[in-house]
Amino acid sequence: MKRSHRLLVALAAVLVLVWLLVRQRGDPHVDAQPTTASALTPSEPVEVHTPETAPAATDDDERKAVDTPASEAPLAAPSEGAKPRPAAAWGRLLVIEEDGRETLAGDGVLNVRLRDGSLFGGGDRAVVRAGVWRLEFDDPLKARMTKLHFASALVDKRFMHVEAPTAEVAFVDARDLDVRVRRPARSRLRVIDAATKLDLPTVTLVRPVARTHQQHPGLEFEPRILIQERASPLEIDGLSDVEFAQSVRVHVGAPGLAWQVHDHDLVQGGERIIALAPGADLSLVVRGVEPRSDSKLRIRRPDTRDLIFECALTRDDTLDIRGLPSGALTVSAEIGSGHTLEPVKLAELSLDLAPASSNRAELLLSAAPKFSTATVRGTLYLPLEWAIAEFDDPMLDLRSLNGAHIDRDNGVFAQCSRGESNRAGFDAFHFSFDAAPVGRCEWVLFGKPDFSGVIDVPPAGLEGLELVMPHPVELEFEVRDAETGERIADARLGWQGPRPSGIDDRGFSLTEPDADGVHRVRAPAYEIKLKTFTDNYEPYEETLRVAPGAPRRIVRLKRPCSIKVLLRASGSTLPPPRRWSATPTAIDGSGETLSKERREDALVLMVSAPGTYEVSPDPIPGYRTPAPQRVEVQRGAPVSIEFVYEVERP
Repeated sequence: MKRSHRLLVALAAVLVLVWLLVRQRGDPHVDAQPTTASALTPSEPVEVHTPETAPAATDDDERKAVDTPASEAPLAAPSEGAKPRPAAAWGRLLVIEEDGRETLAGDGVLNVRLRDGSLFGGGDRAVVRAGVWRLEFDDPLKARMTKLHFASALVDKRFMHVEAPTAEVAFVDARDLDVRVRRPARSRLRVIDAATKLDLPTVTLVRPVARTHQQHPGLEFEPRILIQERASPLEIDGLSDVEFAQSVRVHVGAPGLAWQVHDHDLVQGGERIIALAPGADLSLVVRGVEPRSDSKLRIRRPDTRDLIFECALTRDDTLDIRGLPSGALTVSAEIGSGHTLEPVKLAELSLDLAPASSNRAELLLSAAPKFSTATVRGTLYLPLEWAIAEFDDPMLDLRSLNGAHIDRDNGVFAQCSRGESNRAGFDAFHFSFDAAPVGRCEWVLFGKPDFSGVIDVPPAGLEGLELVMPHPVELEFEVRDAETGERIADARLGWQGPRPSGIDDRGFSLTEPDADGVHRVRAPAYEIKLKTFTDNYEPYEETLRVAPGAPRRIVRLKRPCSIKVLLRASGSTLPPPRRWSATPTAIDGSGETLSKERREDALVLMVSAPGTYEVSPDPIPGYRTPAPQRVEVQRGAPVSIEFVYEVERP
């Protein structure tokens, strides 16, 4: 190549490079960082990558302020001729700072709840890149979702509350949509001595065992220590080891004081006071343990199932338990969790522990009952009207109704397989349980239809068991206002099949009204329980015997008499603590409390009649208890009251 040609090529390359740089500087959606995607253009694929933790940022990092209103912000539109993805939503994520400024968020995640017009279909996470959120569905089930609700955001490793929009948004309207979140104050615990009200100099925080609410961290908690012997107050943002967990639960303890468990809402943030009272120590001698019995030692307050302490019993031993609360306690050895049925108790004793005391006791266990299993084989017959698809074979769950066994084994499952049917008008599905619990059991059919029944499994097992599902019936319901007779458009109606006595309800199958305002239910011709789900009316629940040809039924709901109780402390909203409540007492009239519903930011009390009520709040250790308040309650007009808890000072 001649020298003149080489110069021309070099000059052309320089011109192209200059043009690219100018274009990049002039395009607000082109970022110099190669990891940032153009997340506002629905015609372009976006790599969704959820890191183990969101990109970190400190309070000293400069945040880019938003100088233009949301309506004037430059947003990329789909390119002409490009085919938009059928299920995509996008927009900006704006952060309202503590000083009121709005800034464009960095990288993170926006938590979204989804609905398909009738049910919540679950949750999803919109990836946030350089302040732009984008949500895409490859899952065909999620692609059917028509409504979104923005729940919270995780940006700069901080959880944030969604300020707007708070209502559901139609998916078709969630294009080029601004979502605003508020940055909360730093989450921290101020741990004080309940007697002196002074900050404690040596506080330990321990991560609980998964899903436990027990007050004490247990015996061998050292591997779960999060903060050890540090002075109060303690910063707790980022303590959770669960990715995207919006709250953190910790055991809080200090030398000589009783342990407590604390739930902290990271979305609300702010400071919380934990007041620790003098504790008691217990040296417990345990005898008669059978290593394979799955027995557990549990300590509770009398007449309650709430646990203070729990540990597995694997051998005879002396257990040294420090930091128990003082007062009356029940110590027992049990098999089974007792969440649904009463556990089997092998031993029990009552203690009354004095504050700052050391105690010794002995627990002698009786012999554990023998649990046996057997083989159960049979056929499930489903009427052809249920139209079970060839690839949609049902699943059966067999659960013992013995309180110990149901919790120890948590049921056994069998995947059914389609076979030849000897019943006209029925599909046949064969099943086999090789380790079915002996005794009275509940069998549960999962999926559509949802149904259950009870069988007795003998020690020799069962062969040729036949489970026959009832034919379906088409039911119609209307939900109307009891006073006006008007249809209630936002009411959801749920139904479920019956359950054996003493077993907790499983989830309800939910329906919403169609265009004619009618709830259509397809259920087995047997017995169903109906329940309504709406915030604006009194709860309704009824059990019906259903049969073909049943006429349309009108469900009439009363507007509620309700009181919304809000809490504030240290200048910010205080989510109702676990086990905290407030009690309404009728001053005039005969109104009674119908229900108490704990929500994210409030406690909603529903009473049976209008009138004047005095609402008394429970105490919260470390705060002065506010005085009761009187309110006038009218039907259909919720009234709100706020209790302000002030920190107790020495």
